[in-house]
Amino acid sequence: KILIPVPVAMLMIKVAFVSPTPMKAIIGLAAITVAYFVPDLLLSSRAKERQDEMQRSLPDLLDKVVITIEAGLGFEASLANAADSGSGPLADEFVRTVQDIRLGMSRRAAYESLQARTTSEDIHSFLRGLIQAEEHGSSISGMVRIQSEEMRMKRKLRAEAKAGQVSVKLLGPLMACIFPVLFIVVLAPGIMHAFDTL
Repeated sequence: KILIPVPVAMLMIKVAFVSPTPMKAIIGLAAITVAYFVPDLLLSSRAKERQDEMQRSLPDLLDKVVITIEAGLGFEASLANAADSGSGPLADEFVRTVQDIRLGMSRRAAYESLQARTTSEDIHSFLRGLIQAEEHGSSISGMVRIQSEEMRMKRKLRAEAKAGQVSVKLLGPLMACIFPVLFIVVLAPGIMHAFDTL
């Protein structure tokens, strides 16, 4: 936030000294302000991409957990196995959670810590279900299987919603680029013929 605006400010001062005008001063201040906020925008964009990737990879990771639980491993070992064999930010977060549990943190505290590090509603829902299942002593494998099916359905619905928005998003470029050209091609012969007859 400091390294980017300083060179921009020096450049704007150099440009302003050549032929100072109020417009150049306004443009310089605007450029310095934008340069100051560019790191924040880049960081928030990367954070959103990371959270989206975590949300997309959750159903696949839960499937691995279900398979290893049904093969005979405990939940913590299954989670560690799925996280170690996976890749991406969600696998990294679960590796950290398992490490926290092994270092002596309670399971609930480790899950709540993971919950605090993510903004994905699907991950929050899974962790809440996990905490409740452990508190009430219900079957974790059954809960994980149900959660996996729900997450997969939600992922499918989100993909269908995005596909439905494509036609609306294409309307702008169509109106701006294609329709004017189409009108020119269709109407130009008629207009030229009308000028010829007049």
